[in-house]
Amino acid sequence: MEKFVQLVVDGLSTGSVYAALALAIVLVHSATGLINFAQGGMAVLAAYFAWVLTNQGVPLVLAIVGSIIFSFLLGAVLERFLMRRFERGDPDTAVVVTIGLLTLITGIAGWLWGYNNQQFPRSSPSTRCRSWVSRSASARSGPRS
Repeated sequence: MEKFVQLVVDGLSTGSVYAALALAIVLVHSATGLINFAQGGMAVLAAYFAWVLTNQGVPLVLAIVGSIIFSFLLGAVLERFLMRRFERGDPDTAVVVTIGLLTLITGIAGWLWGYNNQQFPRSSPSTRCRSWVSRSASARSGPRS
């Protein structure tokens, strides 16, 4: 039962990430009329920026705030100097530019930090916490006879 609960929680957390990314794409498309495929690459770059800051000894919360500021500045620069050139042109050209930007960003991130997953430090104490769902599931099962 505990494995089932863990799989459900993992599935819900993965699904919430997909939902957040889909919402971001819909919001950008509604605002600009353009599907920006580079959003995922920019999110990866922001995550690596926060990871680098935490490895330099910056507290996790400050690293996340710094990463948000970095992302805002990077997005503003890319919009101003790259995407604005294709604003009045063919929308397909702008989509191809965002795909190229995604390829460039992921290539740079892979070149700088490699293609393996990196681990953030824990934001909570390192003691293992069991969720209330698994505790209640094990309490309901009771002693086996």
